[in-house]
Amino acid sequence: MKNRMAMLTWALMASSVVMGCAAIRAHTGEIPCQANADCASTSSKHICVKSTCEECATNADCGQGMTCDSNYCHSPSDLGSP
Repeated sequence: MKNRMAMLTWALMASSVVMGCAAIRAHTGEIPCQANADCASTSSKHICVKSTCEECATNADCGQGMTCDSNYCHSPSDLGSP
């Protein structure tokens, strides 16, 4: 009985660690990819840049009048431009 309880405890702890790591990865935006198609299911991060799904790689990936800065689309006013 003690072995069964120890195994159950270990399994629960291991699954918590795995789930926690996945939540941290999702929270920080680090969704791994090999191609843009791998990012298609993410809400706004649809470009694969250096093996991570990002919002943009160049200004062309953003909407009209938007600028790509640090892989995020911004309006020029967000970046302090006149």
